[in-house]
Amino acid sequence: DRMQEAGVSPNLVSYSAVISAYAKLGQPKEASSIVRRMRACGVLPDTVALNGMLEALTRARRPTEALVMLQRMERGEEGALPDVASYTILANSLARQGEFRKAEACFKRITEVGFEPDVGAFNGLIKGYADNGRIEGCRRLYLQLRKAGLEPNEWTYGPILEACRRTGRAGLARSVGREMLLGKAPVSAFCVLSLRRLLSASQMQELCRECGALNNPVVASALRRPLTRAGARRQSGESA
Repeated sequence: DRMQEAGVSPNLVSYSAVISAYAKLGQPKEASSIVRRMRACGVLPDTVALNGMLEALTRARRPTEALVMLQRMERGEEGALPDVASYTILANSLARQGEFRKAEACFKRITEVGFEPDVGAFNGLIKGYADNGRIEGCRRLYLQLRKAGLEPNEWTYGPILEACRRTGRAGLARSVGREMLLGKAPVSAFCVLSLRRLLSASQMQELCRECGALNNPVVASALRRPLTRAGARRQSGESA
């Protein structure tokens, strides 16, 4: 009703936009009411709209209901089949909540139904492991991503480097940081700063020199930024 009052035509695109808005707010009840209204008006929700509903459920920390809905999508009972994003949404949510076995099963399901996981699917799972301090899980998924021929990006490197920083894994951080600096993806300041907080100033300079990254504007700018007190104390201790 509000859409019509605002002069917005209630079609698949406009309905999906409203569902997406409720999804970002973690309001599955409101998102579900839009889906019901769509069906009542003869507008069948597509995969994008249904993915919005999945996201609303996961943001509201209701992964069990999201899983049931995903299974209904697989059986064709929701009117549209799931895509890679559908599985990614649920796997990411489960990983963030520490349900790693279920998250891995959902991730594996992507290939079981005939899709290939994209970088976004890997990144979401990596972040879940990273946020929970599971550095070996991050490393394993990172290696799988590379083996699949996919190119890591800042959303791959950032969580891994932060997890390395929090767990004191300087060696792994240096190895991953080297691949990042030599990679094809643009280097982000956040990733460089995460690496800088773990390595000593001399180690950071040496690594950037090895990779030919000292003249990269993002790297140069990040190296000039003052560290937080904690980072400065850490580097001071390492240099002593």
